[in-house]
Amino acid sequence: HAVGSVGSLITPRFLDGRTVPDFATEVLIKEADITPDRADITMAVVDMAGQVHEGRLEPNANPVCITFEVLLKPL
Repeated sequence: HAVGSVGSLITPRFLDGRTVPDFATEVLIKEADITPDRADITMAVVDMAGQVHEGRLEPNANPVCITFEVLLKPL
């Protein structure tokens, strides 16, 4: 269970096929189910123009831009 996060992604891709075409975006984890084998993450992503995009991230398709910090807490 993710309880806090700060970071950035490069060209975020959502599970429904949408992408945010910016090379740097700021993100906030809204909801996450994380296990040693997978991560199901819903994020709010802010692009370089200030527009917010929300959705579930596509697995293995979202590289981190510089750093990403997240606090995980067991349920």
